[in-house]
Parts: sequence; C-alpha cells; structure tokens
Amino acid sequence: MTVDGYRNKWLRFLGQYEKMSRKLIRQGLRKSAGNIPFDDLTPATYVGSIVSAIKLSDIESAYYSIYLSVGLKHGQRVGNGMNREPYQSKAFGFDSFRALFTSNLVNWMRMNNIPTRIVSVQSSLIKHLIDFIGFNIGQGHDFNMVVQMLRGYIQSRRFYDWEMERIVRTESVAAANYGASIAGTTGGYLQEKLWISAHDPRTRRHDRGDLYDHWDMDGVRVGPNDVFSVPSRDGGVDNLMFPGDPKGRAANIINCRCSVAIVPKRDADGRLISVDSRNRVGV
Repeated sequence: MTVDGYRNKWLRFLGQYEKMSRKLIRQGLRKSAGNIPFDDLTPATYVGSIVSAIKLSDIESAYYSIYLSVGLKHGQRVGNGMNREPYQSKAFGFDSFRALFTSNLVNWMRMNNIPTRIVSVQSSLIKHLIDFIGFNIGQGHDFNMVVQMLRGYIQSRRFYDWEMERIVRTESVAAANYGASIAGTTGGYLQEKLWISAHDPRTRRHDRGDLYDHWDMDGVRVGPNDVFSVPSRDGGVDNLMFPGDPKGRAANIINCRCSVAIVPKRDADGRLISVDSRNRVGV
C-alpha cells in the first residue's frame, strides 16, 4: 500500500475510533455525574456534593475501555495488513497480539501519563459542573430550577462537548498507535515504524506558527525501539514512541491526527529479518 493510500485509510479508521471513544467517554462521565445527589443539593452543599460525586474510578474505566477497544481494533487491522505484505508468511496472529496487548495495557497506561490525564479530566469536570450551577444562579434562576437544568444538561448531547471532543481525538490517536506498535512486535519479523501525517490545513507546521512540525515528520522512519524526534520551533525536540504518545508535550499531541505505519525491515539482500521473543519492543 502506498503512503497516500495508508493515510486515507487511516483517516477513515480514525473517524470510526473517535465514534467508539466518544460513546465510551460520554458513558463514563455521565455515570460519574449521575452520582450527584440532585434531590439533596442546597446552595450551601452543592459544591461539596459535586466534588464527592465525581469518581476517579468512573473516568479510569472509560479511559481503559477506550485504549482496550481502539487499541485492539487498530492493532488487529495493522497485523492483518502485515500478513498481506509480500513474503511475510502470515506470521501475525490476533490471539498472541491480544494476549500481549491486554497483559501490558494497565501498566503501560500507568507509566505513560494516563493517570495525570484522568485526574485532569476529573478536576475539569468538577469545575465545569460547579460553574454551571453558579452561572445559572447568577442569571437569576431559582436554585431548584438550576438543579433540574443541570440534570437535563448531563443527559443532553451538549454535555461537556467542547472538552469531550479533545479527549476523543487525543486518546483515539494514542490508543490506535499504541495498538499498532504492539502489533508490530508479534509478526515474527523485525518491523520499523513510519510516521504518516494527516497532510491537510490542520496539520501542525512551523511556517504557520505551530510549536511542533508534523508536516515534515511525514515519512520519517525509525526502529521499533527508537523514538520519533519531533522538532520544536524553539530549537528543541519532543521524543515520541509514536504520534500521540501520551508522554509527549501537550502542544505536540493534543488533537494530533497522525498515524504510525508498521513496515518490515530488510537486510542488505532485501530479505526479511526474523525475530524471536527476546527482540520484542518494550512499549
């Protein structure tokens, strides 16, 4: 498959992954907000009640579900693509990929900045709900009416939509590219990682004032254990294992739509290089 063909297919897949992620994060945040004791709220207690109601565990579960479902789905697609490559003897197996992916996922999330993101979402959601009540009280609405407005808002499609879209885009890309990276370690042959940028007016570019440049990253190839060094306009670099890597700086990964393709590495004679479990990537 050509790079342009992969790019187009990836953007179609990304739309599907975002739809999956949107459903999961909305369910998690609504579940948490549903813990608010609406019937017992008073002007004196609503702040503390909201703080107590928004459970970190609900958001953690939603994040885990996103990474599990999107990561497995995209990893399987990448693995099936590896099996279709010429001379690759169909060595990728979904069962072995799934076992490796699921056994590593919780620890990988813990070690790669996901808990910090989850705490940030919890704090932001709490503030958003408290501000909702405070704003509408300030508009002169009766407190009991404001509580009913809040209950209806949480069940509406508008609920937290501006922040939810950022979460959906950012986590879908990270989950999919992590799944692709794991898939690349289970096919029996040494693979390299290829950065594929979205290449449209929204792609990060230095000449448009963006701090990081993803336009020029398109086509950069690195080894399976190596990082992509993304240049910063201030002269530094941000090292990512794949586009959207949660360890990256916010200006480099938030709303990124780039993908990582897994391509076979060949020796000087053009032959595939076989690997065993000792060579697997530690991502």
